[in-house]
Amino acid sequence: TDTVTFMHISDTQDTQLHGSVWAELMRSAMQKQGPPDMILHTGDIVQNGGVESDWKQMLGHVQKYVSSIPFMAASGNHSYWERYKNGYEDIEHKHITVKLPAQNTNNGIYYSYDYGDVHFTVLSSGDSPSSGVGEKQLKWLENDLARAEKRWKIVLIHNPLYSCGRWGSNDSVNGVAKALREGVGPLLCRYGVDLVLQGHDHVFSLTLPITQQGAPEPCAVRTVQEDGAEIYYYVQPSSPVYLVSGAGGSQNRAVEEAYNRAFFSQAQSVSANTACYSLITVSGNRLTAAFYEYDYQNHEERRIYCWGIDKGEE
Repeated sequence: TDTVTFMHISDTQDTQLHGSVWAELMRSAMQKQGPPDMILHTGDIVQNGGVESDWKQMLGHVQKYVSSIPFMAASGNHSYWERYKNGYEDIEHKHITVKLPAQNTNNGIYYSYDYGDVHFTVLSSGDSPSSGVGEKQLKWLENDLARAEKRWKIVLIHNPLYSCGRWGSNDSVNGVAKALREGVGPLLCRYGVDLVLQGHDHVFSLTLPITQQGAPEPCAVRTVQEDGAEIYYYVQPSSPVYLVSGAGGSQNRAVEEAYNRAFFSQAQSVSANTACYSLITVSGNRLTAAFYEYDYQNHEERRIYCWGIDKGEE
């Protein structure tokens, strides 16, 4: 196919409403946008990875969506941090059906696949509490990206490399983010990754393209009017863009006050009673994304911001 549309959703974990928010958000999205080709989830499907009733509730509420639309998920810390595991291992591996390369699945899973002209690489940031992605996975990642021949390369990971939220910008807790920037970041630049989908921080966070040296890349921006919205396209960037699409459940977070504004084109807290997702379409030389908020108290969906990447001529 020449066009691929997918939903990016993350951090649906919901201890109070037991997955009903996720289901309501999905119902609203399907009614307005129709079913995408894929649902991409960047981790923390449930609050307690080692509690089976959490999985039954969360997946049960969205069963008709995740059983009929390809559901591709990354491992989240609520399945690889010890305090959420309840003594269990292989948690994502036991709940998600996907063909994996040879690996230890105790603390998360990693894999890749192609769809249309897009190569998707799904990483686990659960290898190490200090570095996130371990040495074996890094070697696999380099080989995977080096072999990929598609026009577009998109990476999924739970712990963010760059985010305006707490785990990406607070120096007291962002050690994993810094380690991922040093270990994973250069590979993403070297092999031409276009977009990195992240979770964990429950905010709307969109960076400028970030260079191999860890600096914002000066990049032309073109504004296009389409479907009643202004879309801000990065024009021919040579570095990846990093996105956090809020939380798809009931856990809302605020932007970290100390975040470095020079790195971000959008930084937005998520208000109470709000769940979020992005809808992203890749077609030819263009990637176009829209960020949506769903007010589950008033049952209202709002398109908040539209942006994209344009690999065509300036």
